[in-house]
Amino acid sequence: MSEETRKSSDKSTKSLPYTKQKLVIVLLIVLAISVLFFAVTASSFLSDKRLFLNDHKFDVTTADTAKERENGLSGWERLGEGQGMLFVYTDASQYCMWMKDMKFAIDIIWLDSNKKVISTKENATPDTYPEPFCPSGDARYVLEVSSGTVSRLGIKSGDQTNF
Repeated sequence: MSEETRKSSDKSTKSLPYTKQKLVIVLLIVLAISVLFFAVTASSFLSDKRLFLNDHKFDVTTADTAKERENGLSGWERLGEGQGMLFVYTDASQYCMWMKDMKFAIDIIWLDSNKKVISTKENATPDTYPEPFCPSGDARYVLEVSSGTVSRLGIKSGDQTNF
């Protein structure tokens, strides 16, 4: 083997472990980015509270800051059965809801400070924007669920929630 051939052979042998290291590092970075992406994406669909209404369980995401309440379900693709968004306010008042940037119909349930249903709006559709939907009395909480839930579960004024 000539000296030049041996040097060339040595270079390719030495760079092989380095190439494997680079590949492992790239794969770990891709994996880390994938996990991070999944965590961020999934967090918008994962509940942070469990709510019970008429013996039915709802996994709800809470909207308890001004920004979260402003965004609400805007931009979401859908709500699954048994899922919802719970708007939490510090004081009871006439909190009206609208369908800005919504992609699907929902039922809206207003709750008083004692967590009792005081009003409902069934099948609020995206094409109703900018029409506001308001409760019949002062509410402290608003629960948005998939359209048809109020009728299917027989939800009515006076029903008690627990969360």
